[in-house]
Amino acid sequence: MKKTLAKLSRKIFDIFNYLHQNPEVSWKEVNTTSYIANILKENGCLVTTFPDHTGVVGEIGDGPVTVHDPRLLNRIMFQKVRLRSFLNE
Repeated sequence: MKKTLAKLSRKIFDIFNYLHQNPEVSWKEVNTTSYIANILKENGCLVTTFPDHTGVVGEIGDGPVTVHDPRLLNRIMFQKVRLRSFLNE
């Protein structure tokens, strides 16, 4: 698990840094939606966005994964700190 996380950590930190360097008003995250949708597409997900509001659904495997809650970005920030601690153990 540590090896996999170490390989992904640079990309995770790049995403984290981009999102925090380009903040948007809650519920109006147009650029964030596009950014996440592109990442999902690049990784083979079937992506659905919505013409009347922000948010993205990325489907992989047998079920959908929904990323539409702006509070998720706060969780990403918290997880960044935890990931760094884990990798440094």
